[in-house]
Amino acid sequence: IALGLDSRFEKSLNSLGSIRNGFAHTSRPQLETGDVNNLYSVLDEKEKKNLNESIKTNNIQPEIFGKTHKEMTTRQQFINIV
Repeated sequence: IALGLDSRFEKSLNSLGSIRNGFAHTSRPQLETGDVNNLYSVLDEKEKKNLNESIKTNNIQPEIFGKTHKEMTTRQQFINIV
């Protein structure tokens, strides 16, 4: 992968690029659930575990405290992944 980034980031960066291109080159008004689901699905198991652990202990965003990834809104899921 270019710039010396770890190859485990390749799929998630490609997914983010697709989301970005969807906004830049079409008239998409908002982030869609499918976008976030696709992004989450390409995370490696270590990243998924880290994400879910950080959600469990998050006290900065009280609206997600104690929730699982799937219990959050699409917007909250995207913010926590990125």
